[in-house]
Amino acid sequence: MGRKLALLIGTVKYDDPALRRLEKVAADVEDFASVLRDPAIGAFDRVDQIVDSPFAAVYSRIAEFFVNADREDLLVLYFSGHGLLDDFDEPYLAVRDTSSNLLSGTGIPRSHITAQMDRSRSRQQVLILDCCYSGNLAAGRKGSIPAAGAFRGRGNGRVILAASRDNELAKQSDASIPDSRNSVYTHFVVHGLRTGAADIDGNGFVTVNELHSYLCSEAARHSLKQAPKRWAEEDQGEIVLAANPNPSAQLPPELKSDLDSGEDAKLMGAILKLERLLQSGDRVQQRAARMNLERLTRHQNRIVSDLALRILEPEKRVQPPEVRVLNPVPAPHPHSSRTMALATAVIAVLILAVWGAYQYFGDTHGLYSTAFIPRWTVQILDPAMVRKVGAELRGHSNRPYVFDDIKGACTYIDVKPGDLITFDKLCYCPNCKVK
Repeated sequence: MGRKLALLIGTVKYDDPALRRLEKVAADVEDFASVLRDPAIGAFDRVDQIVDSPFAAVYSRIAEFFVNADREDLLVLYFSGHGLLDDFDEPYLAVRDTSSNLLSGTGIPRSHITAQMDRSRSRQQVLILDCCYSGNLAAGRKGSIPAAGAFRGRGNGRVILAASRDNELAKQSDASIPDSRNSVYTHFVVHGLRTGAADIDGNGFVTVNELHSYLCSEAARHSLKQAPKRWAEEDQGEIVLAANPNPSAQLPPELKSDLDSGEDAKLMGAILKLERLLQSGDRVQQRAARMNLERLTRHQNRIVSDLALRILEPEKRVQPPEVRVLNPVPAPHPHSSRTMALATAVIAVLILAVWGAYQYFGDTHGLYSTAFIPRWTVQILDPAMVRKVGAELRGHSNRPYVFDDIKGACTYIDVKPGDLITFDKLCYCPNCKVK
């Protein structure tokens, strides 16, 4: 399982007076980092943020980000700021000390990014550009560079998302979302991930393709004069970017209604239904059920929270009591075949003698019939197992009791878990009255 790594770059202020200050970029980087780090959403292992850093620091950090990745790692490179084109239509990302008159020496060139992506071992790379270039720059707006084509490379598993098409502007703000602290494109990226709205197929996960489809639908719904752009390698497959943090969307409507009702009686019934979903084979519904149960463990009603907690963390099943023999009779040393044959014959004679004595004396004379076994030291893990100890060691079908030499009769020993008892004989008399 690979890591999930992200490098988020943004530039608010520029040394070059020709490049306008972009007030919302800092919030863009901060809010996107927040959803990527959230364990319920992106669950990224590492998210690095670079804001208002100079050319040298950004240039080297991009190279370090890609070169240190492994094959299974998911890499997300995000940029929010100005995108610039030189006289040869070569795109650059502008950083704090970028000079619009000397882009080749002060801007992050496309070639540097594509080269690092090509050389990286990672087969899952996502480049997200919410940027502009000075040719279309206007107050309060961002212009787009031709990202979808310009940043293509040779790597498999690469997806590029851009805020707008080549000839469109990417706005920093729009009247349809007046209270947003983010630029328009990043606002919908963050909103789609944070609310789960970008999980279009409702399977509990947001892929890069689903995120792009959601961004396009939001741009059309809000009548934005920009159309998000996407480009991907033909064989890149589906790249899962985040999980849907709103698991109720994957639950049956009636169950979701009970959870949203806030009524304790309905919540109790909903918890029992969630328990059944936990035991189902549907991975999406299992995840939704678990997340809702975790939320209900914090419910103000103690009965509701305790029930949810009991289902999430069931008590361990009681295992059958264990009997451990601490000093069993050691195994005999190897003997020659002749000696072993003689020993076997002797043992057989003894067994027959004991069996004959049992048949003769057992019930006729009303005596307690005992069977001698080696002296055993046994640790009792459950008092109820005292009777069973003899049966397990002796293999007898009757219910044996420990034979007490002092009392001269069968008795029940009062023990506690963990006690050690030692005994020599077991009584198998079916008429024993000891209880």
